[in-house]
Amino acid sequence: MTKTDWLMRFRRCRKLETLETVYERLMYSGDHKEEMAITQAYDHRKAEFAANKLFDRVPAHVWKFVK
Repeated sequence: MTKTDWLMRFRRCRKLETLETVYERLMYSGDHKEEMAITQAYDHRKAEFAANKLFDRVPAHVWKFVK
């Protein structure tokens, strides 16, 4: 799966806690080949939570709000 596919899956998570749980489970039991795409999508979704908006491409100024 691509980063976009993973991002669409992560957008089903309505709470940051749920997103973190899903991500941790994927990292524990997921495919190591897709680890980079999963991590990129996870970071993208965290930026969307920080800005409370959905983005195709996350603006640079939003990344400072991501923890």
